[in-house]
Amino acid sequence: MGPSATHCAVIAVIGDVALDYTIEVHPSSGVDEKKEVTRSSRALGGTAANTAAQIVKLGTRAELVSVIGDDDTGGWLRSELERVGIGCEMTVTRPGTSTFVTIVLEGTERTVYVDLGVGEDVQVDEDGAIATADLIYVSYAPQVIVELVRRGCGPRLVVGLEHWMADAEMLKASTQARLIVTNSAGLGAFDLDSFSDVVVTRGAAGAELWQHGRLTKSIPAVPVEAVDATGAGDSFAGALCHSLANGGELVESIRFASASAGLSTLAVGAQGAQPTMDQINSLGK
Repeated sequence: MGPSATHCAVIAVIGDVALDYTIEVHPSSGVDEKKEVTRSSRALGGTAANTAAQIVKLGTRAELVSVIGDDDTGGWLRSELERVGIGCEMTVTRPGTSTFVTIVLEGTERTVYVDLGVGEDVQVDEDGAIATADLIYVSYAPQVIVELVRRGCGPRLVVGLEHWMADAEMLKASTQARLIVTNSAGLGAFDLDSFSDVVVTRGAAGAELWQHGRLTKSIPAVPVEAVDATGAGDSFAGALCHSLANGGELVESIRFASASAGLSTLAVGAQGAQPTMDQINSLGK
């Protein structure tokens, strides 16, 4: 399922890297404002870093363009990026606090709190991975999209479009991107008529391909007993970019990404169950 990484494809991933602090709370606990935490964990996270981690796990090189703080968390994040195998030469350190994400799991409910810190100031340089990458994926950094299109990167650009990214100039620039990836909230927030190809993720309902505002293909989700959907969209984006960068056709790449997203929900945490190529291929899709 999906292409193998048969050449040295490189994907530049632009956006946030964070320390994910996940806490699990029993739904019935707490008779006042206090709630007992039954389990907690700290892990490498952030939408862009999660996407890059999935790309690397599938065998393609990922270079992360991001910002970390000069605090202890920043040092830990850089060491984790290196451990996972994500290229971080273009991840810069600036004075301030690193991005910290708190994820609260309470029964089937999930709430995510994002403290961006210096992470909201991601910028792109003229050189490095941006200039040479086969594909560029932008997540949680809408401020760079206009500049990338101005440089002529549109044909290599995949944009993770969130519902809160409503800047008119950015949306106009995004129409020049190769592909838009969004979710149900994004689908309801933007006029898709001006976008050639838009992939909409719908969680357990699968994914859709919209072209010039018209639904052209629905792809079912892989049936799984999900444990935690945190980061499933990032795994989807990582697998999609991996497939496209290695020559995959769009609909088959979406199918491949849907399988990756489903399998990624089988453990707590954004990266804990990100699948390998063999695991996705074993589904026989």
